[in-house]
Amino acid sequence: MKYKEVKTIKKPIQSYFLGLTILIGSTISLTFYSRYRRVSLTLLLLFYTPFLFATNYYVSNAGNDAATGKSPSSAWKTIAKVNTSQAVFLPGDSILLQRGSVFYESMLFTKAGTAAQRIYVGAYGTGNNPVLDAGKTLTGWVSKGTNLWEVSCPDCPSYVNALTVNNALVPMGRYPDDTNLYPDAIGSATSFSDADLSSLADFTGGEVIIRTQHWIFDRWTINSKTCSTLSYAQPASAYYFASTSTYYFLQNHLSFLNRDKEWAYDSVAKKVYIYLAANPSTYDIRVTARDEPLKVNGANYTKFENLTLAMANNLALNGYGFYQLYKNIKIDKSGKNGLLLDGANTTFSNCQMLNVQNNMAGIGGPNMLLADNLFQDNSLWPGMGQGGENAYYGVVLYGQSQTFLRNRIDRCGFLGVNFADGNNMLIKNNYISSVCLTKDDGAANYTYGTSTNTNRRIVGPFLIPI
Repeated sequence: MKYKEVKTIKKPIQSYFLGLTILIGSTISLTFYSRYRRVSLTLLLLFYTPFLFATNYYVSNAGNDAATGKSPSSAWKTIAKVNTSQAVFLPGDSILLQRGSVFYESMLFTKAGTAAQRIYVGAYGTGNNPVLDAGKTLTGWVSKGTNLWEVSCPDCPSYVNALTVNNALVPMGRYPDDTNLYPDAIGSATSFSDADLSSLADFTGGEVIIRTQHWIFDRWTINSKTCSTLSYAQPASAYYFASTSTYYFLQNHLSFLNRDKEWAYDSVAKKVYIYLAANPSTYDIRVTARDEPLKVNGANYTKFENLTLAMANNLALNGYGFYQLYKNIKIDKSGKNGLLLDGANTTFSNCQMLNVQNNMAGIGGPNMLLADNLFQDNSLWPGMGQGGENAYYGVVLYGQSQTFLRNRIDRCGFLGVNFADGNNMLIKNNYISSVCLTKDDGAANYTYGTSTNTNRRIVGPFLIPI
């Protein structure tokens, strides 16, 4: 039998699906026998099937989890539905949250895309970006006396790190209000005496904040108060201790509330207390109630964009994986830390991190890029951040081959950027303003390491109007 050779094809091959034209290849040159022409073309189209069948899933406060989720009019309602539906997500799919929606839930995302087709999590519609809100609104306040109020919060966490009044963070009540105290004598590693405490009512269960070093605010729960002696729960692993030359103050107890909007939390009774001249029902009062409004675990080749993460108690965004992209993410009012990224080859860009009470960001893993981000207002109240070392930081870089590029850090409690470990580190063209506002013996850029660390560079223009 004699076969005829087909001529070279030099124009785009297109596929038509539901009235849409999808470009398969710009130019293709194929030579085969006409007997097999139909089979060869069919195999080529099957190879590109994922492009043809990528699906958008929609989520809205006005949705219904019993719907398909595949159009705005049949959107799902909850993040819980997203969490339990990940088995159906495929590379190239998009999960879109409606702008203007606020979800009082946490997203756990584990489904990976591919190098050719990421899975996308973002927004649709108009208005403000969708919010994953980990906070809780407090209602049902009861008077405890002049300007003192309490509310039960049985589902609050074991420790509430932050409280907002009308969307603004406010500090805990403290004693003394504006000054500090010094121990008269040290009884042990976990106790001291001070005559200034003798006249105070029992404040067991509160906290003592001790400035054991220029760069340390230790924060311990008070176990007992007897006359002028205070005992506290400092662990045996602690490295620094109180002395008669280290100052301290007390916080987080009902007896210390005497100024407007000061608050305290009793973790045993699960009650929140606040000092207000007006009835708290006239205010919007909220606490940080849950951790990790967004956790990304092992979801390689994914992109997260146009989301707001609010009111996390301990950590707002926990991301682990490879080749992840985060863009235009806003983290606001985190009770403890803002961002933790680990894995490799991840980019975090054009994001905002605002009003974080301890560390803004911790970045581990190789080949991580942070570019064009704003980090603003962290650790501005002594005692509200984490105790001990590694606290009150702006950004901590602790991987290999990391780049910190064109970022802005404004108003930071301690170190602006800490790149203590790692080789091939590049800190370039950043703007850092006002650091060490709460602790000292720090710097806008702080580094140390061993003699084996190499190729660690700070490159300008570099502005530090401290």
